[in-house]
Amino acid sequence: MAYTNYLQNGYENSPTLFIPGAKTLMLIKADAVQQLVLATKDEVDDVVRRSGENWNLFNNLDNLSYILTPEATRNGTLYTAEISFTVPIQTTQKNRLFEAMRNTDLVAIVEDKNFRWWLIGVDQPLRMVQQEQKLDNDTNQYAIKLACRQRDNVKQMTPAFVSGLTAAMFNTSIDAVDGVTLDIRVATSTSGTTTPITLPNNFQNTVTAPPNNYVILDSIGLVFATPATTVKLPAVALNGQQHTVKDYNGLASTASITVSGNGKLIDGYASFSISTDFGAATFTYNNGAWLVSSFVN
Repeated sequence: MAYTNYLQNGYENSPTLFIPGAKTLMLIKADAVQQLVLATKDEVDDVVRRSGENWNLFNNLDNLSYILTPEATRNGTLYTAEISFTVPIQTTQKNRLFEAMRNTDLVAIVEDKNFRWWLIGVDQPLRMVQQEQKLDNDTNQYAIKLACRQRDNVKQMTPAFVSGLTAAMFNTSIDAVDGVTLDIRVATSTSGTTTPITLPNNFQNTVTAPPNNYVILDSIGLVFATPATTVKLPAVALNGQQHTVKDYNGLASTASITVSGNGKLIDGYASFSISTDFGAATFTYNNGAWLVSSFVN
């Protein structure tokens, strides 16, 4: 897979993505931005892109933070913009991905907790200023920070832009490890209205031997868990969203696997145990709770 043209896939492509807060980031190479179509001085209706250049969608980012700091100078106010996030589960493919990002000028659109989308880096491109990789007994992740200084305050993307997003606006969402995107849902208003963008589906996204207390991403359909570990279901989900957890070591009868509802009940209980060797359970979200829709002994 080629990474020299920056992202071919984005990160952790999601079967279903609904954003109740700041969990989504769109990035594109700065030189791909041709012009902005302004609705008002502070709002943007469209970002015109060079032909063949698409946005890259980063889904389910942990600890996504966007900070804008104004600074008074002799030449007027400058704004320092920082976007930081962590990415769980280090892989060789992601190493290459972030190495490519490190040498790329970027423009970003980030969503805040009020379903508003903000454009950053057009005046002065974002560059990666931190790429920390941490691997120890408790964590296996990257800590990424992008930053820029610009003369203009950030501009808000209009709801018309967000509601007009189509699959053609994103790079082909093929991930060498996790498969492809099924259905992306982006919020278009403070009321939480969503517009689905359907992309091809060829594989079911999986994760193998995640760390203890791993929170299942929306992108992951199948978790191959190890004995004596806890796997947490997503804290926020859509009706009908499903995740399967399986004992792939065949040792669950010796040390069970715990599936936590992560604040939601599972068939009326806070957690569910898989204690049968090679056992598996599928969890389906429905109206504020998880239901065990199948269990294989």
